[in-house]
Amino acid sequence: MDTIEYFTLLFGGQFMILNVFLLILTFFFISSVLKNNYIRIVFSVLAAIIIDLQITSLYYTQTFINYQFYIHSNTRDILGMINLYYSEIGLLFIFLILFISLFYFSNKLTQATTAYLCRFSFFNKNKYKNITLKSTKILIVGSCIMVMNFDKGVINEALDFYYILQSSTNSNRKGFDSALDQLKMEDYISSENIEATKGKNIIIISLESFEKGYLSEKFADLTPNLRSLKEKWTYNTIKPNEGSSWTSGSLYTCLTGFPAFFGVDGNAIFQTAHHSEISSIGNVFEKAGYKTTFLIENARFSGTQEMLHTFKIDNIIDKELLGGKARDKDLFDRAKLEIQSNVSNKNPFVIFISTVDTHFPDGILDERMKAFVSPKKSDLEFMVSAVDYLVGDFVHFLDKQNLLSNTVVYIFPDHLKMGDPSLFDGTGERGLYLISNAPEKDISVKDRDNLYQIDLAKMILKGALIQNNEKFMTDYLPKKKDLFIQKNVNLLTSVNSSGLMRFYSNKIRDTKDDED
Repeated sequence: MDTIEYFTLLFGGQFMILNVFLLILTFFFISSVLKNNYIRIVFSVLAAIIIDLQITSLYYTQTFINYQFYIHSNTRDILGMINLYYSEIGLLFIFLILFISLFYFSNKLTQATTAYLCRFSFFNKNKYKNITLKSTKILIVGSCIMVMNFDKGVINEALDFYYILQSSTNSNRKGFDSALDQLKMEDYISSENIEATKGKNIIIISLESFEKGYLSEKFADLTPNLRSLKEKWTYNTIKPNEGSSWTSGSLYTCLTGFPAFFGVDGNAIFQTAHHSEISSIGNVFEKAGYKTTFLIENARFSGTQEMLHTFKIDNIIDKELLGGKARDKDLFDRAKLEIQSNVSNKNPFVIFISTVDTHFPDGILDERMKAFVSPKKSDLEFMVSAVDYLVGDFVHFLDKQNLLSNTVVYIFPDHLKMGDPSLFDGTGERGLYLISNAPEKDISVKDRDNLYQIDLAKMILKGALIQNNEKFMTDYLPKKKDLFIQKNVNLLTSVNSSGLMRFYSNKIRDTKDDED
């Protein structure tokens, strides 16, 4: 692959790069007509920041700024991952300075261009040259705006993002029921009405960015254990859906079966939440008497801890509890201890393990894994192989402890790998998967060949043979599930937002009730 093609793919393709160029051109011409130096410098800084943010979004998500980008644009998440991106941050700062300079000096550059054109007799003798210049600018800017408003264009994406932010509502049961009615989910079972009896023990392993391309022949040397499980256990292809393409969004969908749209509040909405009308598999586990444990490197990242508490998963183990050391190896080691403790105490248990060491862009190297895994071409490939080893070792532990007969294991990626997709050239269509030791007859849901992330919650409960009355969004949807989600973002945002009972919104609602 040549350098130009690689660069193009890295930033989402030719249309995305064209949009960035058109956005720069639009800001350049707007800035060039600003006469006041103070206004022009303010505009130049703001425009340069916008360009930098759009480039950042393209690099990480292959799309322009959207809800996924917004969710992670908070101080806590940025500081939590900043050590992985020092070189990218330095490059963005250089771009920022260059764009500020370009926009600020745009008037002088256009003047210099005009002076150059005046050297040609036709233009110099044209008495309407000022009108011609202004008309040309207007025509160029208008054409840029038109192209940027095409599907997936930067303006089109900005408008979609704006509509999502405008869709959040105050928490109230009336709004929740109304949104469900409009989605034709009138008989949805809210969390307080969940009934459940225990089935098998459950282990859920969510693999960071570990999409199905890693299980292809191309990466056979990296993933022997997962490829073996794919052949021995039940394997289903899972399609990514809108609203679940980042780690916390994937988790929310796994718990509730809904895509993670929350409007302007983002995941911060959980910081004041104390109860959810939305039913989750966490509610089922609680009603069925399971002891539930969630292991993750940093539970504070992207509102994860608050989300877990809201959905009745209270035993959370991360680096705070593990003394600042919570790499994937530590999480799997601790999971073994938790399982042994539950077995000794005869507790029905649910164990979640959320890995992180294969994180974009290059993985997070764990030197300790060199004792178990041979050297690879890159840190990312090494950590892919390391996580595959840890999964294989963990399954071997379960087998040795004679736990697999009464324990259902679910292994799936949280989302597609971010950034450059060329790594998966030759591996087929990109997508996700679910590997489980549950028999196909137990795990099967309707329309097996059209499974999305929103189907995972239902499949988890079915495969574990947990008797329950929970209904999921997927039970109500037509075959084109992702299209349904795209067309109903506003209503889904309303369900998610109004379904959460929050401290401040309760006070607002109580006041309104008193007034009524």
